[in-house]
Amino acid sequence: MGISFKPDNRKRVLYVEDDRDSREAVGMFLDDMGFQVTETDNLQDAERIGRELFDVYIVDGTFPRVPAGQAVRGIGIELYDRIHRIYGKINYAILSLDDDLEDACKARGIVFIGKSRPGNGLLEYLKGLQ
Repeated sequence: MGISFKPDNRKRVLYVEDDRDSREAVGMFLDDMGFQVTETDNLQDAERIGRELFDVYIVDGTFPRVPAGQAVRGIGIELYDRIHRIYGKINYAILSLDDDLEDACKARGIVFIGKSRPGNGLLEYLKGLQ
């Protein structure tokens, strides 16, 4: 008997989050919803991995700058700009506690989901994509 491969037809999600607890919780949530999830905790990997086309990109809005370790607001939006230049229209959402990023997200057509209620906002966003 030969080897058989079962194709994985689930939608692919790139999830970028530097906080381990948030990454694990949201990653499990996405997996439970039936998505094939690729996770990373840093922007360098996200930019490299993000060169592949994903069905959905979900990215934290603020990351520590390496090597200084200071939080940089809006860096998830910068990642959107880079990936958008490659693929054009993409499904991209920012998850952030920083509500001040919402206007900048809307100006680019990025969905903003406040982390204060991520389950509700993220669920609504993902249901709209299926």
